[in-house]
Amino acid sequence: MNMAAAAPMPKKRRGQRRDTDNIRMAAPSYKAARALALYRPTRIAPDYVSQSLGNKSGYQTFQLETGDATYRAITFGIVSTVAIAGKTTNIGGKHYVNVANLAEFIGEVRLVANGTDLQRLSSAELLRRNVFHDCTFGPVFNGFAFPGRNAYHRRDLVDAYALGTLQFRSLTLELRLEAAFDSDTMEVKVSPHVVDVAKHIGFTYTTERINKTFTGIGKHTYKDIPVADDIKDIWIMGNGITHLKMEVDGDVMFDMDRATYESYLISNGRNIATLAGNWMLDFHAEGDPRSLAALDRIGEVRRGASIKLDVTTSTEATPVEFLVTNAGLYRKIR
Repeated sequence: MNMAAAAPMPKKRRGQRRDTDNIRMAAPSYKAARALALYRPTRIAPDYVSQSLGNKSGYQTFQLETGDATYRAITFGIVSTVAIAGKTTNIGGKHYVNVANLAEFIGEVRLVANGTDLQRLSSAELLRRNVFHDCTFGPVFNGFAFPGRNAYHRRDLVDAYALGTLQFRSLTLELRLEAAFDSDTMEVKVSPHVVDVAKHIGFTYTTERINKTFTGIGKHTYKDIPVADDIKDIWIMGNGITHLKMEVDGDVMFDMDRATYESYLISNGRNIATLAGNWMLDFHAEGDPRSLAALDRIGEVRRGASIKLDVTTSTEATPVEFLVTNAGLYRKIR
C-alpha cells in the first residue's frame, strides 16, 4: 500500500488557503449557485415596467420593479404604426423595427441600479455582444441578458447570474432616442423576462469603458486594466491591431495574432463575424466562470492582479476603446 497516497490531508491553519479553496473562490461554488437558483418560470408582463419622462439628455427612462422581481433578461424594441421599407417586420399585425436597424433610432442604452450604471453601451455594441455570445432575442428585440443557461457548462449556474433586485432602491432602463425616432409613429416596447423570486444581486455582469490612443506603429504596453471585480472579457475596439499579448502577474495568458485567437473562439462556439475586426479576450469562452485575477496554480485569490497588455498596431495613430466586462459578486451598489 502506498502510505504517501493514503496520508490524510494536513489540517489547514487559520487564514491559510488550499488550492481547492481557490477554485471555489474563483467561480461560484455549487452551494452558492444552488442558493441562487430560481424554481419558477419566466413571466413576461407589462406590470413590471413603468415609463417616466425623458431627461434633459434625451433619454427615455423606464422604471422596473424591484424587490421580489429577479430578471433573466431585459429586452426592448420599437413598434411603428407605419411600415418602413427595409427597416420593419410585420409580426402579428404590428410593424416592429428590425433589430439590425434599432441603432438608427436608439443610441446609447444604460441599465442603472440605485443611480449607478450596471451596464452602459451603444445599442449596436449591445447587439454585437449578444450575437458574439449566442444570446439574442430574435429579429426585432435587443436587450441585456443575464445568461447562465447557454453560457456555462455547469447546470447549477443556470440562474446564478440572474439580476436579483432585493436590495435595490431603483432599477431603470434608459434609452437615448436618436433624431430618426418619430414620436408620432413610434413607441418603445420594453419586455423584461422576470421571475417572481426575491434574490440578492449575487453574481452579475457590469461594464467599464476605457479610452486610449496609441501613437506610432509597433508594440505598445498598456497596464491600466482594472481588476476590481472578476473580469469576464475585454473587448478591444480599434482598427489596425495585429497582435496581442497579455500577462497576468508575469504569466503569459495570450500571445497571438488574430487568426490564432479566432480559431480558439470558433472552437468554443463564439460568433467571431460580429466582432468586425475588433478583438474580444473572452476568459469564460470555455464555459467555466473563472476569475482572471485568481489563477489556480498560484494558490491564492488576488483582487489586484497586475495585468499587462502588449498591443501591436499597424497605423500611426490608433484610437482604442477597452470595454471591460466583470462577472462576479457586485459590491459597488450600496
